[in-house]
Amino acid sequence: MLFDISCDMFEDKDLKIKEAIKLMLLNCIKERKMHGYALMKKISEERGKKTSTGVIYPILAELEEDGLIKSEKDEQNKKFYKVTIKGLRYLNRRKEKLKEITEHMNKIREFEKMGAGQLRDALRTAFIKFDILNEKQKKRISKILKNASKEIRYIVEFGD
Repeated sequence: MLFDISCDMFEDKDLKIKEAIKLMLLNCIKERKMHGYALMKKISEERGKKTSTGVIYPILAELEEDGLIKSEKDEQNKKFYKVTIKGLRYLNRRKEKLKEITEHMNKIREFEKMGAGQLRDALRTAFIKFDILNEKQKKRISKILKNASKEIRYIVEFGD
């Protein structure tokens, strides 16, 4: 959909996002053990996009099955995850990829701060309500979009 440009660096989007989340999870728990909910919140924050338990927990299970992390329960029977030596080696071998992912996430967050999220939401709303827009509204939106795209291209290509 709109603004899937943030994933253009990935050829097979779903597979690459899963690998990115794996590395992000390992990186989060390399310093200290964390429970699944805290990891979900941290990954969501880093991605700038809600990441559900339906994504996080299967990846945690896979990481544990692969021996890259292990889980422990505390006194309150809460499950915490910590990275294993094998997991640290895995993370170390992929540190350049992790750096690339981190830089990409930072770029996405900065782009969102510039108004990309607001624009995406406005475009989504216009698309959803497209059938109830009159011709005058459609022409006005068309003009705004064309002007904005011209200005953005000009700034990107010529500097000002």
